[in-house]
Amino acid sequence: MENYTEKRRHPRVSFQAKVALKAADTLEENEADDPLKDEIDADSADISITGVQIVSKVLLPPGRMLRMEITMPEEAVPVITFGRVEWCFSDSKKEGVWKSGVNFELLHPDHTKLLKKLTGEVNL
Repeated sequence: MENYTEKRRHPRVSFQAKVALKAADTLEENEADDPLKDEIDADSADISITGVQIVSKVLLPPGRMLRMEITMPEEAVPVITFGRVEWCFSDSKKEGVWKSGVNFELLHPDHTKLLKKLTGEVNL
């Protein structure tokens, strides 16, 4: 049996929140059929200071750049950031549901502090 080695550099915590997604790039072909050309609603499953797991009813293709608005509990404004889809697979327990890993590409320093507090990396 092969040993699994955790590759994450930062702790990931369970985090359920509303996430609004929209493509931050364009498809070269079939742009009219792009489900991400307009904003879609999704949810988060977990989060770290480097990325978020998204649960959606739309397949998020790996490599796709997204603009995300993540609703934060007890915060007046959402975290608005950009991220690249690293992986996506169908949820084996829910038909028509996709789980995707998105790495943050751009994160405001205030949002980094907020996520560090949320994940327990620092006590502010």
